[in-house]
Amino acid sequence: MSRRVEHLRPSLGDGERILWEGAPSSEVLDRSHERPQYAFAGLFVIGSFFVGSIIPLFALIGLAFGFYLIGGWRVWDAFVRARTWYTLTNRRACVGKDFGISIPVRSYPISKWSALEKLPEDSVLTVVFQVNTFQSINRFPTCYLRGKMDHRIGFELITDGEEVFELMTKLKRGEQL
Repeated sequence: MSRRVEHLRPSLGDGERILWEGAPSSEVLDRSHERPQYAFAGLFVIGSFFVGSIIPLFALIGLAFGFYLIGGWRVWDAFVRARTWYTLTNRRACVGKDFGISIPVRSYPISKWSALEKLPEDSVLTVVFQVNTFQSINRFPTCYLRGKMDHRIGFELITDGEEVFELMTKLKRGEQL
């Protein structure tokens, strides 16, 4: 096992053992349901040329934001996934990220109250094991952002997702593995 992966492994407790380890797919993905935002991003890019004739700094901001909407975030997501390592033990799921700085390995217990869900995406699968719900704190009464937002935490874009989902289902039922 490489040094990069070794420091992303969680420290195991008494009686805890690793059932599965892996990394997500690091491909740059093009999801078809996100294509309508290209028109919106194009407005930023075109608009920045008009604004750039008056204030060049605003043109750079508009260009950067437009190119980020067109596809820059896909490249960033692939960069993050390439530096992510997943570990499933008989008690918890762990997610480690390696960016050259000290980021602790996050661990999520798997119990009968865990929210298990699988989200298929082409040839890979995302296994969600925790959903955090946040209440919006926007104070404007007419704003459309009022409400709740769900943040799904899981093993994103893994190739052996069916196997991992079965292991997590057994853990959720309380079976000893």
